[in-house]
Amino acid sequence: MNVTDHVQTYWPAGLLARIPTFPVQLPDFIYHETSQVDCIYKSDGIIRLQEAHNIEICVVEVSYEYLNQDTRKIYIDHHKATYSCLAMLKTFADQYKYASVDVLEKLKIYFVHAADDKIKLWSLSYQDEVFHFWREGVLNIEPKFEDKETYQQDIITFYWTFKCKLEESLDAVKKIQDSHKINRKNSRYNFGENPKLLSQIINPNIIKLTENDRKKGMSDLGPFDSPEHD
Repeated sequence: MNVTDHVQTYWPAGLLARIPTFPVQLPDFIYHETSQVDCIYKSDGIIRLQEAHNIEICVVEVSYEYLNQDTRKIYIDHHKATYSCLAMLKTFADQYKYASVDVLEKLKIYFVHAADDKIKLWSLSYQDEVFHFWREGVLNIEPKFEDKETYQQDIITFYWTFKCKLEESLDAVKKIQDSHKINRKNSRYNFGENPKLLSQIINPNIIKLTENDRKKGMSDLGPFDSPEHD
């Protein structure tokens, strides 16, 4: 599956204005839009899957401007996006409730967080009855002209890795859709059998965090970076 054929991305103009200019041209499939994003998660951006009922697969948060070190803002954005990722995974489970859980375990939901002088890529997945939240990569922003050669290499590596991981999730989505269709069809003939559905298995407690009410004390809860992993 080609990521540009199946993904619709919403990046508000403010997001691009608050981080250093990328040394690459943005692809045509990136749309600048805020209204649809704000009405869902109050996030700075989301990535939707056009061929999967427009389900979100990635959330973006920008914690103020470059080099801002307001840890309360950074941490509240981090935890808010974590619950947003849980909500996205739950949406997959509800939409494709007949899919097998072992197929869903291949799916990763992503969170891109721009804060201070870094852009971090996180992933959320469900495996072995546990929700896993991992740091997948870090990009150190180097806006100085003398750092351009090293920074160009780093930024290309970071976003190419992100693209490849999105394509892996797109492949996982296709398998989830196929599993859902097959199992739903088979369930019509399995009289008396009531297998547990994904919508029942994936049922996390999801809290909608608000910055004004939850900011105090949030810095004590992390995030505490995990090591990068395969």
